Amino acid sequence: MLLLNIYICVYAIPKILVSLLQIFHVRKKMQQSPILLPQAEFQQAGLYTLATQRLEMFETFFDVLVLFFLLRYGLFEFEAFLDEQMYFGVFTSTLYVLGVLFFLNLVKIPFELYKKFVIDKHFGFFRGNLKDFLIDNLKSVFLLFVFGLPIIFIAIFIITSSPYWWIYSALFLSVIIILINIFYPTLIAPLFNKFIPLEDEVLKTQIQSLMVRAGFSSGGVFVVDASRRDGRLNAYFGGFGKTKRVVLFDTLIQKVSKDELLAVLGHELGHFKHKDIYKNMLFIVAMLTFLLFIIAHIPEEVFLTESGISRLPHSIIAFVILFSPLVIFWLMPIFGFMSRHNEYQADKFGATLQSAESLRNALLVLVNENKSFPSSHPIYIFFYYTHPPLLQRLKALGFESN
Repeated sequence: MLLLNIYICVYAIPKILVSLLQIFHVRKKMQQSPILLPQAEFQQAGLYTLATQRLEMFETFFDVLVLFFLLRYGLFEFEAFLDEQMYFGVFTSTLYVLGVLFFLNLVKIPFELYKKFVIDKHFGFFRGNLKDFLIDNLKSVFLLFVFGLPIIFIAIFIITSSPYWWIYSALFLSVIIILINIFYPTLIAPLFNKFIPLEDEVLKTQIQSLMVRAGFSSGGVFVVDASRRDGRLNAYFGGFGKTKRVVLFDTLIQKVSKDELLAVLGHELGHFKHKDIYKNMLFIVAMLTFLLFIIAHIPEEVFLTESGISRLPHSIIAFVILFSPLVIFWLMPIFGFMSRHNEYQADKFGATLQSAESLRNALLVLVNENKSFPSSHPIYIFFYYTHPPLLQRLKALGFESN
């Protein structure tokens, strides 16, 4: 099976090798003097990294088995089943793609359960329960059908309408990405978490003053009940236009000082000031266009040989879904390089809005509370890091380690 061999050699094996390099690197560093963190926290961060990397490797191996099953049996058998039940038109093709997506989400659930209920719970992150986990997954399935159905339906119509479908599909997906960014903060995110307006009037005034200095306007400052599920810290700006809002994790408010919190928000405002969100969206669109171009030019013989199904709209979309990880893996270093540059610029901007010292202190709290191991293998950084290594960020902000 040509495509399976390409997937294994170009994606699975390199991905596992990168994880192995990271594991060996972290093990070696754990035997040395701690960096940035106290000894106990340094060891905990290392153990957490090792546990997640082992799981990542096993999941990659499992992905190969899933792909083998779908190419050898699943795609053909599912198509034959639907063909027996109903006329294979646009609606049936849409159901086919939804079925593939549902199956792929279903086989990922054991890994999510292990990650949350074993690894994250052991290291003090996960605070939810099985009921919350199941409800969240049911909500995700609901969103998949409500929003996925029309999106897939239109995508199939586009594929059947023009030989240049991959160009029009890329334009259509660009619109979808924009709409997701507009409606996610107000329509989707509240389905999973509770958002309440910030009650601390002093802090709210300070945040609004910070936003005015950066030329940013928002629809409000909200606190999300992140601690109900997880102990990690974060804050972000979401949405476009009137849907823009500032979102603070309640865990962040609990763990950092007001000056440090303002410094974190100053960093996020730096992304707004430099229009990084638009740059990221353009890159995602370019990546999708490249992937669609590749799939569009795969000969029909390959579809028949590899999976036993013809090169039809539903099979084209299925191949896009199945082989997108391969393309993303090799394009991510380009995105990472761009993103790390943007992070330095955002740090610089945040330091001017608040202070470099406050931002440095906030980053140290974040690395401690989030159990981020402060050292990674250069190859791992090359493939996965969207943020610069913490020590380099701190040095750029004037921090001198011992």
